[in-house]
Amino acid sequence: MLAAGTADDDMVFRFIPLPEEYITKPDPQSQRRPAEEYCTMSCIDRETIVFVCLDSYSQGHPIDKATLTTWTLKFLLTNHWVWEKDGMSPLCVGDLLDDLPITKDDRKLLIPSCSVISIDRAHHVVTYLRVTKFEYKRERGHWGAATGYDLSIDMYGGKVLNWSSPSQVRPYSQILRTGTSLSLSI
Repeated sequence: MLAAGTADDDMVFRFIPLPEEYITKPDPQSQRRPAEEYCTMSCIDRETIVFVCLDSYSQGHPIDKATLTTWTLKFLLTNHWVWEKDGMSPLCVGDLLDDLPITKDDRKLLIPSCSVISIDRAHHVVTYLRVTKFEYKRERGHWGAATGYDLSIDMYGGKVLNWSSPSQVRPYSQILRTGTSLSLSI
């Protein structure tokens, strides 16, 4: 990550690595999906950034083992920056699904993706997550997306705030992930 700010009227750039637990080494043989499908980041204020990552699902684990981990980067424009794992982290996606009308059998066919973080004025962190159900398409002879749920998750409270009814899945090319950040006027 690259952080920019001002110090003594000069522009300051800092390279800040992701949390050490999260760092992965590139592997050309890996089946891991693109990072934009499982991590998200947003600014809380000038000195604080929140990073949420979805772990385990891409390593062949079922959705019940997938976790959402929240990290907070503090003091990013100083030499004393630090990543802190938040107290409720990690949240088990399987536990979050317990309150939803999704059967245990259906969970075996679910894949989480497209996480997007949102932070309100009170610094309340909500992560929006798409959970897609896959089924075997006999006419095409392969697995395909059937339906999906959109969840909003309170990352500090550790619960699902809202979820959509099962809906038809759109191809990824039609999903737009966006994020906002703070900028300084110089």
